[in-house]
Amino acid sequence: MTTCRGIVWNMGDEIEEEDIVNYGIGIRGNQQLKVLNARRIYKRIYTGGYASKVKTNGFVITFKGNAIPLEFALYNTINNVSPYKNPVILCKNCYRFGHCANQCRSSSRCQACGETHNEGTQCNKEGEILCINCKGKHAPTSPLCEEFSRQKNINEAMAKHNISFYEANKLFPRQLDKSNLNSQHFPALDTSTPRYIKKHEYISTTKKSRSHSPPISKNKL
Repeated sequence: MTTCRGIVWNMGDEIEEEDIVNYGIGIRGNQQLKVLNARRIYKRIYTGGYASKVKTNGFVITFKGNAIPLEFALYNTINNVSPYKNPVILCKNCYRFGHCANQCRSSSRCQACGETHNEGTQCNKEGEILCINCKGKHAPTSPLCEEFSRQKNINEAMAKHNISFYEANKLFPRQLDKSNLNSQHFPALDTSTPRYIKKHEYISTTKKSRSHSPPISKNKL
């Protein structure tokens, strides 16, 4: 089933997710789109060093179809629908993009050097910060990271054009760091003199067939 997600604001605190699924409808011209799922948006507020969730009047709504509706109708009210963009997720364990630390299966990495030395051990490359994702001289959590910008562009393309991550990833290819290429990645070519194969000489990978003697001419009998 093809689905798409959009954000609707100004829904009110009294509206529940069940109301949106059961009684809401997406409108795109003369077309009506069915609501499949709804999730309220919460914001995090820090007070006295403690974080708490506070609900907003916005919802992330999943519609049936390949294009989000322009408007959303519920209880005789109509609100605009904007595309939902996935946030850029950075793992705080391996510092790679696309998953959270509780889903990570890789070894823990140092935020400064990107290597997998033991946790709690002082980094011997302290002062030489190197991003594991773009090889820039900044922490992997920096918003100036080129890979962070690429991931952000991918998520925006997915939301705008309703395409998969695989399709959006091809629109923004990763820049190859040529300075880190060495002979391990690209072995040297063999420059020795090639051995030319003689005429009629070939290498057979099949089992040789039994040779047959030529037929004897009757004139020699």
